[in-house]
Amino acid sequence: MNTALVRITTIFTLVLALNGCMTYSLNDKVASNEMGTTSYKADKITAVSAGRDEKGREGWVFIGNNYDYFLNSGIDNIMAIYSFGKFIDKNKFFVKDGSEFIVDDKKTKFFGNVTIEYRSDIPVSEGENKELLSAGFKKNLEYADGLVYSQQLNSLNGVIHAKNNHYQDKDLITLKHPFDIAFYQKSGVSGYRALYPVTIAADAVTLPLQIIGGAVYVGAFIVSMGSASYH
Repeated sequence: MNTALVRITTIFTLVLALNGCMTYSLNDKVASNEMGTTSYKADKITAVSAGRDEKGREGWVFIGNNYDYFLNSGIDNIMAIYSFGKFIDKNKFFVKDGSEFIVDDKKTKFFGNVTIEYRSDIPVSEGENKELLSAGFKKNLEYADGLVYSQQLNSLNGVIHAKNNHYQDKDLITLKHPFDIAFYQKSGVSGYRALYPVTIAADAVTLPLQIIGGAVYVGAFIVSMGSASYH
């Protein structure tokens, strides 16, 4: 009887120990998997416009091939000189490669940083220089035949909206150089816990944005800032 009891006790102890080891092992895998970010989706931004969300808030919108991205703030000055700069050459604006955004758990909000560059293969004019500096650009690289101005837009954030396919061309500010953006999600839930395909299409449940005249919006911004130099 005592021998049987000892065997049962030993087996029970081993089961608990093995279960604990497996739990710790899984915890380690989950923890390591949840520390970083995982690739989520990508899109190409082809235009910018002013827009109004379902709550009536106005702001700038990145127009993507698949979705629209309402920005809460951050690009007013750049859009001002891009739209109304007297000396600015739109062909010289580029978004630096590697623009990345993090999406939240619901995959409807995003935040991240973007670096805008103004690349010139020839010396810029004094007018260009003044407009760029006034908009927050800095000389980043200077060489014999030209230079690069850059501005990093930190902490951009906004909301992903379902595509509005009823734009009018007059309301869009078409980008001379469309740019790619990559979306990542924080590994808050490990793949070991839930393995399922995710798509923005299933998650972007917000209503399409109302697009308003970008030129009107940026014009009003310039007037409010008292910047007569762009008119």
